[in-house]
Amino acid sequence: MAILSNFTNFTINRIIIVSTVALALSVKNSLQIPLKDFLTLTFQQKESLEQFREEVKHKVPHDYMKKDSYLIYWLRDQLFNVSDAKELLTKNLAWREKNKMDTIMEEDWADFDYEYRVNIEGCDKEGKPGEGNTT
Repeated sequence: MAILSNFTNFTINRIIIVSTVALALSVKNSLQIPLKDFLTLTFQQKESLEQFREEVKHKVPHDYMKKDSYLIYWLRDQLFNVSDAKELLTKNLAWREKNKMDTIMEEDWADFDYEYRVNIEGCDKEGKPGEGNTT
């Protein structure tokens, strides 16, 4: 059981590191600073994060949106300008609500599969041809 726990912790830590690096590469303003500086916050940035967290914690609908890594994404994109980050996050939440992003997986996709057939070409892992198959 301890081995499984260690493996799970190791896997989770790797996922967090990969996610952090992927986030670092995806934020447009982060390309101008070293990764070490991107992964750490200055005192002013921490204060901005705390202020931003307090201002938006009642607006975000999901727990993952309340985590620092999610909030920092919005702050970094707006160079830690709290009011601009709040405005951008608010617009994103309105878009998510308008387009029903929280219930998208509950929709019936049967018509989509019928109307948008997919042609699969190539081979699967066992070497069986997939050319001309549709799903």
